[in-house]
Amino acid sequence: MFENELRLYIVRHGHSVANYSHAYSGQSNVPLAPDGFDDARSAGRLLCNVAFAKVYCSELLRARQTCETTMPNVAYETDARLNEVSVGDLAGVMPEDAQAKYGEVHAWARAHRDFTAFGGENHEIHLSRTASFMREMEHSGVKGNIAVFCHDGTIRTMLDYALGTLISLTKVRIDNGSISVLVWKDGRWMLERWNVTEKLI
Repeated sequence: MFENELRLYIVRHGHSVANYSHAYSGQSNVPLAPDGFDDARSAGRLLCNVAFAKVYCSELLRARQTCETTMPNVAYETDARLNEVSVGDLAGVMPEDAQAKYGEVHAWARAHRDFTAFGGENHEIHLSRTASFMREMEHSGVKGNIAVFCHDGTIRTMLDYALGTLISLTKVRIDNGSISVLVWKDGRWMLERWNVTEKLI
């Protein structure tokens, strides 16, 4: 690694109970499922030889449990900007129940990742707070490796920001417990690795 590089090792939380029930989770504090801790330990094995200058984590329980399991006894800083997109009143609701109750309003919200009709966030709001975190990293002066534990939606907005474009939700895969790496070098972001897990190595 060159001295002027900053690397973000971005880890998606392990499987949560909501990932299996398929209920909207958003910014609710759903815990990891039992195998979600396995996902976190798997990520830990991939990262065990990487030295980190700093560790950041979403405020939400599933991300914090992942961070604490992946890097036991390592101090980390929570940051609300890394939280998942807010789905407002849909938190804890099954998509089919929301569809039955709200019809086209729900269908549009789901297709466009815009939950403002339910008191939540849209992609622009989510991207704005993620971009704030990314810009802070750019100007932090920190060099080396930084670990970031967060969520599917947040990782997508980080990629959108880094690449300067909107990535289709259906074209990009982000597995639970996966690691992706973005590099800040010479005033620009580069995508170095994407969706790395032990299963894919």
